[in-house]
Amino acid sequence: MKWTPDLKVKVDWTIGHYTRPWEQRKDMSIEQERACCWTQRTLSKVVPIQPYGAEGGGLQVFFLPDDEIEIWVSEWDLGADQHPSGRRYPRRPAHSD
Repeated sequence: MKWTPDLKVKVDWTIGHYTRPWEQRKDMSIEQERACCWTQRTLSKVVPIQPYGAEGGGLQVFFLPDDEIEIWVSEWDLGADQHPSGRRYPRRPAHSD
């Protein structure tokens, strides 16, 4: 499919996290953990697909901070110099002693 400026995709996703640390949950069953300590939300966005050339590629969905999303079509993996986003894999935080 040829790229056009109005090319968009709808993305629905669910994110969640525990509200209590592992030490407070470690003796609970999964059902107890979910009841007391799990929260999640479902989001939906219509997102423009970033420009791509005639070569096409695979559809890549980037989940970014603040519930932002970018959609790219590229034959290159994230981190490759040729990837059109210019993004790299995140780095691990430095350990503090």
